[in-house]
Amino acid sequence: MSEVSKMVEPTKVHLKVKRPRRFKAGAELSGAVNLVGVEITEEVDAEMSRFELVISLETTYTEHDSCEE
Repeated sequence: MSEVSKMVEPTKVHLKVKRPRRFKAGAELSGAVNLVGVEITEEVDAEMSRFELVISLETTYTEHDSCEE
């Protein structure tokens, strides 16, 4: 009986992002949206395999006029 060996080559990605905090009053909290996009591409052929991971982090703020008349 032939034995099959398994090789594992882990790839770890650690991402840390620091951004300055903005003070948000209660009414402003509804105007902030955090979006995360992930795109994964994998190509395998006889000579190599390629794995690509793209992560997009986006925060959108809607500015409110604090001096309403």
